[in-house]
Amino acid sequence: MPFSSLITKTLKKIDEMGLAIDMVAPSHGVIWRNSGVSDILGAYRGWSSAESNNTAIVVYDTMWGSTEKMASAIAQGIIDAGFEVKVYHLRKSEWSEIIREILEAKILLVGSPTINNGMFPSVGGFLTYLRGLRPKGKVGSAFGSYGWAGGAVKAITGELEKTGVTVIEPLSVKFVPGANDLAECAKLAKKVVDAAEMQER
Repeated sequence: MPFSSLITKTLKKIDEMGLAIDMVAPSHGVIWRNSGVSDILGAYRGWSSAESNNTAIVVYDTMWGSTEKMASAIAQGIIDAGFEVKVYHLRKSEWSEIIREILEAKILLVGSPTINNGMFPSVGGFLTYLRGLRPKGKVGSAFGSYGWAGGAVKAITGELEKTGVTVIEPLSVKFVPGANDLAECAKLAKKVVDAAEMQER
């Protein structure tokens, strides 16, 4: 993600040189031969130009299950709006796997309960990691529950904006989300999907 402009320039240079490439052998990783060369160069063209598919990524952590309920309701709302969704609990999922999925997704939603007027440590760590990668062309939002004082959702929104994500109005819920709160989660999902589709036009 952070080197996309360099990759785009290099691919353009390769095209201009008219090289017939038989093998791509990076200093680490898979060696690509024959027809695989065009496959991997095509993939890098897509990745470096921030091409995305109709997928949403929902990442969250939860303290007592309230933010998890919101994540599930948002995921269902995304499905109902016609997008594919992948949901990741930050303490149960590999961050590198999540980042790989974010690379090709249009939408990113991040959820956290409030702790000490801020976000959960796992969410803060993940967003710091993500900001360094600078993903492009993403639409997203923040969500979370709180008890006495909110703060996590505001903090997540700030981090997403610094990362370059176009943020749609976030959603905070006090205590355990009820039926009306979960309906608001579905509405948020629809708003984010609509914003992502508008960005494509």
